[in-house]
Amino acid sequence: ELMRQQNEMLTDGAFRAVAMLKMVPRENQIDQILRVVSALPLDHYNRFWPLAAAPGWKGDNVVAFIAECTRSPRSDIQEAAKLAADQKYKKWNPA
Repeated sequence: ELMRQQNEMLTDGAFRAVAMLKMVPRENQIDQILRVVSALPLDHYNRFWPLAAAPGWKGDNVVAFIAECTRSPRSDIQEAAKLAADQKYKKWNPA
């Protein structure tokens, strides 16, 4: 529902909360999130927080999203992808 509102800042905040709380949504919810963020450019900021949450997520779509994000030109997204691939969380300090 939140993502349908097309308010990127609100979506960013929700994704940030999911990552910081290490939440693991239901599989269908993860698939919905990844469908939305995978459609964004590789350097889009709304890819970061789902990726930071991904170490606790499972599934082929998660693996594909992580691999896709390793090609981002942004170093923070690349770092989050590496950690997610290793199933490791990091305490991020967003600017």
